[in-house]
Parts: sequence; structure tokens; C-alpha cells
Amino acid sequence: VDLVSGSVSASFAAVETKSRGEVLSSPVVSALSGHSARIVVGQNVPFIDTQTRTQSGETEYSVTREDVGVSLSITPKVEGDFIYLTVEQEVSNVSSSTSKAIDLVTEKKQIQSTVKLADGESIFLGGVKSSEKGSRREYVPILGWIPLVGEVFTYRKTTQESRNLVISLRPTIVRQSI
Repeated sequence: VDLVSGSVSASFAAVETKSRGEVLSSPVVSALSGHSARIVVGQNVPFIDTQTRTQSGETEYSVTREDVGVSLSITPKVEGDFIYLTVEQEVSNVSSSTSKAIDLVTEKKQIQSTVKLADGESIFLGGVKSSEKGSRREYVPILGWIPLVGEVFTYRKTTQESRNLVISLRPTIVRQSI
């Protein structure tokens, strides 16, 4: 986060870990003291709100859109050489537990915190953890489709994935010269 005479810019790095880390994104934003800035890394997904049937028998849908992915909102307040930083972090995804478009479920994890930092001081925010288990059936083409015998050429592949999101922030006061 870089602050310039009441203006702040924030950069964050989302890190995914499973015995090693990977920087997924490192955007930079700027905000004036007392004003918010927001970063969203993800997708804007349509969700069906309501479904109605018209007199002619056609089905009409009311759709809203929602950001899904990683979002970070910051609101800095500059006081002297210190920055009070309100940080809102959210990780969301569309649950794979349902396949119907009208029944989509969004899973969300949110953290909000306010910290006091000196100019140029760094902070790491974490605690948003997730894990997924999956299983899928794979087979040898054609041979796996044969009734009774096909099971010999078929196997189940299971996967397990763990994620821990860590965000690094470094606010800097950017002073304007007049």
C-alpha cells in the first residue's frame, strides 16, 4: 500500500501453499485517506434469482451477477506517519455440490481487520484455509465401456488439495509536493 499525502496504494500477493508457495497475483491499488479501494481476482458469475412462468407457458428468469474468487478491500486513514488500515478479505467459489444452474451455492470465507502500521511497514494476513477432495472415474477408451468386462479397464482417481491464502500488505504514504 503506497500512500501519497493522503493517497494510498496497496499491493498484495496471494500465496497458495502445500509445502511450497506460489504467488498467484500481485496487483497494486491506490486510495485516498478515508476512501476504499477494492481488488477482485476471479469471475463475475450469473445466478438465477427467480423463475416465473408466463401466460404463454414460457419460463422467464431473473438473473443477478456476483463476484466469485479472491477480493480484497482496503480503507486507509493517514494520521501523521501512521496508517490505520481496514482490510476486508474474501475468498468465494461456486460449490460443486450441485449441478443445476438454479441451485448454485456460493461458499464464502471472510476476514475483516483494522491494523495500525508505520509508513512502509509490512503485514501478513492469513487464516483463510480450504481443502477439497475429489474423485473421478477414468477408463481405457472403448474397453472401459464394455459391460461387465469394462470394470477391469476402469479405475477411480482421487485427489486432495489444500490451500492457505496469505496476503501481504505494505502501505506507503506518498507525499505530494506542491
